[in-house]
Amino acid sequence: MRMGVLVMLSVLVGGCGWHWPSWGGASGIERPAGDPQDPEMIAPSVFLLEVRTISVEVPVGIASGSEKMWSYLDEERSQAVRSATMAQNGVRLGVAPQSVGPDLVNVLQEMTGRTLVVRTELIPPGTPLAITLQKDQDLQKIFVFARDRTLSGQTYPPGDNLLILSISLNEMDYSKLIVTGVPQIRGREKLPLVRDEPGVGPTLVYESKKFTLDACTFQLTLANGEILVVGPGAESRQPYSVGRNFLVHEKDGLECETILVIVPTIRKVQVKTNVLVLPAN
Repeated sequence: MRMGVLVMLSVLVGGCGWHWPSWGGASGIERPAGDPQDPEMIAPSVFLLEVRTISVEVPVGIASGSEKMWSYLDEERSQAVRSATMAQNGVRLGVAPQSVGPDLVNVLQEMTGRTLVVRTELIPPGTPLAITLQKDQDLQKIFVFARDRTLSGQTYPPGDNLLILSISLNEMDYSKLIVTGVPQIRGREKLPLVRDEPGVGPTLVYESKKFTLDACTFQLTLANGEILVVGPGAESRQPYSVGRNFLVHEKDGLECETILVIVPTIRKVQVKTNVLVLPAN
């Protein structure tokens, strides 16, 4: 009787508690187990991104008006690849090496007096990651400075204000990451859309309309495990600025600012192969 072989792949990833990333080796990449002397014993592996984020709320002016936190950060790095006029739009960016992590945590905890809550996502490189900054906003009017210094305004429908991150590996140097971020509004109302689904054909789906603030796209290169901080700048005090609408909100009658800490880490993880023999028809 003929037999068929079904191969199932699953990624083995251990649980992760919070710590500032620290990886061995020059490249900072975790290696899969296996005997290097026996090629047949080396399990296949894939590159994944472990993205840790901390969202910190502080009273308005603490982040945008204080230099204590920003003194640990290199704000010039946001100019390395591509940057919008983020400062004019009320958004501030900074980068720090992972060695600064403990000091940065102490400063953030001094600002809030609370333990920091960490969200961890494990995603393939290049997969968009949506971070919700403001939920269920009403009608919004936002003015944006473009790179040519022109100012334009638009009224957006009610919805959620997001930061969309795309993190890719630099194929010339796998210890480097290219991080692209753009503010986006996801409309509350879902609209009908006909989509051609593979194997199914035309299908009616309902999706939220998305509005991307292209002028506020930023891009920079990070070393593996480096820390990116996104926070409000001085211009977030302007009522219709991007920084105001995305990073400032009211909570229990008090205006608060949001500081976002992002730590992407490359992980080369082992893929377990299960071989299951099934009878062939």
